[in-house]
Amino acid sequence: MRPMVMDYTDDIACRYLDQQYMLGDNLLCAPVFREDGVANFYLPEGKWYDIITGKTYEGGKYHAVTCTFLEMPVLAKPNSIVAFGAFENQFEYDYLSGADFCICNLEDGKSASASVYDTKANLVLTLTATRKGNTITIESGETDKTFTVSVAGTDRKITMQGGRGEITL
Repeated sequence: MRPMVMDYTDDIACRYLDQQYMLGDNLLCAPVFREDGVANFYLPEGKWYDIITGKTYEGGKYHAVTCTFLEMPVLAKPNSIVAFGAFENQFEYDYLSGADFCICNLEDGKSASASVYDTKANLVLTLTATRKGNTITIESGETDKTFTVSVAGTDRKITMQGGRGEITL
């Protein structure tokens, strides 16, 4: 966890944000502090993807979202990949097997990457996605584990065991 200003030093609005934070490399968390369930948050420039609701928000401005008791906005920053493990009641499991790498708002000409570590903090796999036009090329190291790669906000998804793959938008 870290304050917004650490990642967005040139965005003046981020200097004064004390009720939201960055989590990991790519996620912005906006906790709900009001009884009526409204979360107020600011997004730096770009298109941000809410990994819980699937909505996309335009950056460079403030937003207000009404949440239920068990919700809060958790947004993936533009040009990022968020890895979701196949969690089933155990905190220690094979984090790569059955994982889904979700590519979030990857812009033309940009690349993004995500890494998965095991329970002993050893690097297991790094996946990189590069977009050129309507094609996203995915590359990773070889593995015997099966995982999926999807594109946020679309039905585009492929299954891989490492190597190279492509998704056409």
